[in-house]
Amino acid sequence: MTDLHKITIAEARSRLRKKEITSVELTEACISAVEGSDALNAYCVKTPELAREQAKKADELLLKGNAPDMCGIPLGIKDLFCTKNVNSQAASKILTDFKPEYESTVTSRLWDQGAIMLGKLNMDEFAMGSSNETSVYGPAVNPWQRDGSDKKLTAGGSSGGSASAVAADLCLAATGTDTGGSIRQPAAFTGIVGVKPTYGRVSRWGIIAFASSLDQAGPMTKTVKDSAIFLNAISGHDTKDSTSAPFEVPDFEAAITGDIKGKKVAWIGDANNMCNSYINASKQFEFHLSIATPDKFIPSLYNEDDNILLTNDPLIAAKDADLVVTDVWASMGQEEEE
Repeated sequence: MTDLHKITIAEARSRLRKKEITSVELTEACISAVEGSDALNAYCVKTPELAREQAKKADELLLKGNAPDMCGIPLGIKDLFCTKNVNSQAASKILTDFKPEYESTVTSRLWDQGAIMLGKLNMDEFAMGSSNETSVYGPAVNPWQRDGSDKKLTAGGSSGGSASAVAADLCLAATGTDTGGSIRQPAAFTGIVGVKPTYGRVSRWGIIAFASSLDQAGPMTKTVKDSAIFLNAISGHDTKDSTSAPFEVPDFEAAITGDIKGKKVAWIGDANNMCNSYINASKQFEFHLSIATPDKFIPSLYNEDDNILLTNDPLIAAKDADLVVTDVWASMGQEEEE
């Protein structure tokens, strides 16, 4: 039972519903892991007593049957989310000891479904950074290291604490926020799954703002399936957020079929190895591929006979695409210097 903190949301959901484990047991395993992880500096606030209280309530809800998917799941919460009566200072000295009298919509939805808060997670100050080095708490550390080296590596940012905590199994999942890459980049740095939802899909109310027209909350998890489960729980219209999309939330988990045959995928970038990977994948999985690259850049595996659209205009490549993958180059849209 000591390795319970290493399981996924999907596995925990199944085992909790089958009464194979309890939320209290799962939460205690996570608390023990958190207590032994100070070297990573992922948590800036620990809330073990609150977690234990929430876990007991979750177990009561689970005993009644038909508990929500996130019931009993221990989470870490990025310090950008306001959590009632718990320090929420966006990793800034300016907000030292700020304890909101209200709960963000995202965390409120999670607690309503019986999720557990293990504590608040480190981040770049006010989410302004990409290496977690601007935090008043000091940098979060990547649990991964290079072979043969004990040098500390960045977990990325601004959601560096969230990425580090998930990768090190210090929670089953964590909240993150993304303005210009602050979920996706640290997820890539630490080998986890991070999703920036479409703007408006998840309420921003109660999240300390960086750039309100770009900020979006999203899940940081161990698997794609876990991200889908998490995103189902936090999505939906919120009257307190004027930019919240008033649309029905699809079942993201049910949409994970693995079948992309006939779909259109757009790749926007100039990395030859990545372009070639998508060219090979399009043949293997039979999806339509469009590639936007800078002028004069042609992927080495590109063949006109493969029915692949090659353009230097990202809007043309992305038109009607089911999925757009970007690795935007510095020169895109800029005129060459004379």
